[in-house]
Amino acid sequence: MPQKTLIITNTAGFGVLIQQTLEDTGRYSVSLISFANLTTTPEKADVIIVDLDYGTGEGEQLDKFADLAASLQFAYPEAVFILVPPLNDFNHPVVERLKPAGLLTKPFYLPELVEVVDGLLKKPAPVVSPETDPVSAVRVVRKNQ
Repeated sequence: MPQKTLIITNTAGFGVLIQQTLEDTGRYSVSLISFANLTTTPEKADVIIVDLDYGTGEGEQLDKFADLAASLQFAYPEAVFILVPPLNDFNHPVVERLKPAGLLTKPFYLPELVEVVDGLLKKPAPVVSPETDPVSAVRVVRKNQ
């Protein structure tokens, strides 16, 4: 059964490229959505890829999108969360805040994408307690790994 994968990006071409690459393996069923269309919690996914690399890498809109990403981490703690960091900066504060299971940069070598996602699916996902604040829970659980 294919792994359900959700790609969230405001760059449609980039999202379609990832979607096609993963679906071509036959191991992934991919849904593509933009942040603008992320008005409700999407269907559960095994893999969530969030692209925050656009604009200046700061500001209210980035904070809003990072908050949406954190809410998805809380809603689906068992999902593998992969982040494309702002400005391709692995040290950007949003990376520290979200603690993704994996990071991607733009551009990347397409065959490596499949290897990264396959490898991350083999690792157990952290457990987030529903009694805690979603954003804090994500930070605490991921720090303790």
